[in-house]
Amino acid sequence: MKKKIVLGVHGGPRGSHGAGIALIINGKVEVCIEEERINRFKNSISCFPKYSLKKLRELNIIDFKKIDYVAFSGSTYNDMKLRWPLFLRHNFGIDSKIFPVNHQVSHVANAFFSSKFKKSIIVSLDGVGDNYSGLISLGINNSISNKKFITPLGSVGFFWTLICQIIGYDGLEEAYKTMGLAAY
Repeated sequence: MKKKIVLGVHGGPRGSHGAGIALIINGKVEVCIEEERINRFKNSISCFPKYSLKKLRELNIIDFKKIDYVAFSGSTYNDMKLRWPLFLRHNFGIDSKIFPVNHQVSHVANAFFSSKFKKSIIVSLDGVGDNYSGLISLGINNSISNKKFITPLGSVGFFWTLICQIIGYDGLEEAYKTMGLAAY
């Protein structure tokens, strides 16, 4: 049976944060690499996962030419549908089918499929991505049904950013400090 190999990638221009990669073989996550762990740049803002992909190649788990699909978060970012294939082909010889995934859907999928639950209500709340700031979904077995997308007007992430700024921190870069202080 042929292995099904999917490479998940995240990052890029426009203040994107949390660059990194995940390699999934036959539905099992084999490798996850956060770009900031290699380039030592907190959150790897506006970075493609160049060093993560180099590290994956060094691990010699797969031949990049055998990757079936590349998934990236940001289905409404039309320029990224052009940028990802160019970046991957030019730098790593990856010429696989590119599959854009809605930002909020990627959050709920990660939460559900990495859990042990067979049935779950899944809630994602963040700043904004793909024109939404959250999603409520229902996960059953190997399937997710999206129930309600939350508009940026109800963004918990924007509220959190405001709180961070009021107490003197940068909303994205230093949000973790505010989380730490919340316990006090």
